[in-house]
Amino acid sequence: MLVILVVMAILAMCLLIDQNTENNAMENNDEVNIEEYKIYLLTLTPEDVIVEYIKVENQKDIARMKEAFSERRRDIIKDSDLQRDLSNLISIEYLEMSFNEHATTQYIDDLDERMVEYIGAAVFDVTYDVKYKKTVTQDSGVHTSTYWMIKENDKTPWQIYERGFY
Repeated sequence: MLVILVVMAILAMCLLIDQNTENNAMENNDEVNIEEYKIYLLTLTPEDVIVEYIKVENQKDIARMKEAFSERRRDIIKDSDLQRDLSNLISIEYLEMSFNEHATTQYIDDLDERMVEYIGAAVFDVTYDVKYKKTVTQDSGVHTSTYWMIKENDKTPWQIYERGFY
C-alpha cells in the first residue's frame, strides 16, 4: 500500500513539473510571438491597425490589444472591452480634420496633457455592431467610436492614441 502511495506521489510531482514546463514554454512562446507581432504591426496602415485591434479584442488577447495602443495609453483597455464582441465591422471613415479639432473642448485639454510628438496623425470614425455579454456602459447595437491614430516615428507602427464613443 505504501509503495502505491509513493508511486502516486511521484507521478503527481512529474505531472506538476510537466505542466510548469509547458506553461513556461507557452509564456516564452508568447513573448516571441509578441515580438513578431510588433514587427507585423509596422507593416500596417492606420485603418489596418484598427481592424487588427478589433480582431485581437474579439480574441480577448490583452497582450496584443495593448500593442495596438501607444505606449502611454496602454492602460486604456477596460473590462468593458473584454465583455463585448465587435465582429461585425460596418465602416471605417477617415475624418479630414486635425487631430484635436474632432475632440470636444474639455477633451482637448485632456489630450494636450498626454500629447506625444508624432510624425503622423489621423482620426477615424469606426462603426460596428457591438454585442455585449452583459450591459456595461452601453447596450448592444450599432455604435460609432472615434479612433485617434498616431505614428510617433519611422520605427514605430501606427498606434491608437485614444478612442471612444462620442
